[in-house]
Amino acid sequence: MAPKPKDDIRIIRPGAIPAIELLTGKVLKHAYKPHAHEEYAIGVVEAGVQHYQEPGGAYTVTPGTLFTLNPGDVHAGEARTEAGYQYRLAYLPAKLVHSYLELEANAPPSHPHFKQRLTKDPGLAPRLFRLFQSLNDPATCRVKAESELVVLLRTLFLRHGELTEGKCSHAATATCKVTEMIRERVAEPVTLTEMAELAGLSRYHFIRVFKKATGLSPHAYLSQARVFHAKAAIEAGVPLAEAALASGFSDQSHMTRSFKAIYGITPGKVNKT
Repeated sequence: MAPKPKDDIRIIRPGAIPAIELLTGKVLKHAYKPHAHEEYAIGVVEAGVQHYQEPGGAYTVTPGTLFTLNPGDVHAGEARTEAGYQYRLAYLPAKLVHSYLELEANAPPSHPHFKQRLTKDPGLAPRLFRLFQSLNDPATCRVKAESELVVLLRTLFLRHGELTEGKCSHAATATCKVTEMIRERVAEPVTLTEMAELAGLSRYHFIRVFKKATGLSPHAYLSQARVFHAKAAIEAGVPLAEAALASGFSDQSHMTRSFKAIYGITPGKVNKT
């Protein structure tokens, strides 16, 4: 009897542009829970159909659709049919994006953001797909890959984004200090009371304001921050059990469950530097 098809999700740092992460995935069963990344994410659906969810609603994503996610954009997804879906995605640190989108000399700093998270652009989708394919090839020339990424990013933001200054909105002001505190104290015990007091709100009001501002509950945001911290530690060569405890998880199993819910892979499959 032939083995049943299963999820195949891989994340690598391409040699041509090691500052980014490249995800290639064939997803049949895995359901990504609501989460957000600290990086920009751009990607393209190759085949199949995805059921995509964000705070504004749920959508059916078909081949050729572009993912254009800003840092902090909450999203979730799973296969729409038994046949699953295939996609490629690149995570790009904000500093790299800002550098690649540099405007004229002495121009004021800009904070680019995409206007929407799902984009239809038949001209750009195949170009992005070809770039991701080339990045998977160790022989790809770095200058060529960087040049293509610079041009594609600039085109993406000119067509589907804005280069305006980004600030905390009025609704998010009370939570900005809390998210910073979470990142700084990710491995420490943090209480809801501490968060609410820092925001200057009652616990009930804080929960509502925080979720409205970030798209996640305080607990989900804290768990996600711990996953990001653990991932960085694992990439640096820290053993899994130590990375779990150093990131605030109760044990390695707890870390693994939280990690897979966001990335679709277990921590043991993370590439180490």
